[in-house]
Amino acid sequence: MREDTVMFNRAPFSPDGEKVRMRGNSSATKPPHPSPLLSKERGTLLERSIYDTVRFFDLYNMPLTATQIWQNLVVVSSHDEHHVSLREVQKILATSEFLKEKTETTWGYVALRGRLFLVKKRLRRHAIAQDKWKIVKRCAPFLAAVPFVRALAGSGSLAIDNTKYSSDLDIFVIVKEGRIWTARLLLLCMSALLGRRRVYGEAHAPDMLCLNHYIPLLLF
Repeated sequence: MREDTVMFNRAPFSPDGEKVRMRGNSSATKPPHPSPLLSKERGTLLERSIYDTVRFFDLYNMPLTATQIWQNLVVVSSHDEHHVSLREVQKILATSEFLKEKTETTWGYVALRGRLFLVKKRLRRHAIAQDKWKIVKRCAPFLAAVPFVRALAGSGSLAIDNTKYSSDLDIFVIVKEGRIWTARLLLLCMSALLGRRRVYGEAHAPDMLCLNHYIPLLLF
């Protein structure tokens, strides 16, 4: 994997640079700039990472809290051992002129400038998601009892608590290796018995189970 590959998780954070010869050592990593600060217009690498994280989730109309930014920080992969702390993210959000020009904050949520109206929508969708999770939890014991099913998890907008009233219930399924099609058939039958099966071709199926992602459990 290239060193500048973008990762959507909390990965080690450090500016990548070129290898240079160092006295008493064969090589070492040197930052591409002598100073960790870039111009005010470009921001530091951490400021850019925070901004890119906010921009990514804005695609889903989803403002973030400082904790959510830290948990999902978009960073450049590197071999450095340093991990960005929540305190670092909070400090940058409070003091960065670069981020103040590009983002706004209210009620603890950070959104792109001019997009604060999404905060109320985000809170409303979070509340809707809690009701949908209650449905999933009622159905989960029956789905888990189906032969060859090894694990179940929420996916899609449900996984990030960003559902609408019209949203279905996306479910990620892990099954025994070689039994995907058998497990799928049995799960469809079980969801139909529960009155929660989503019928193929339906444009909207609020609160119906959508078993849309299956993978086998591989034991090494």
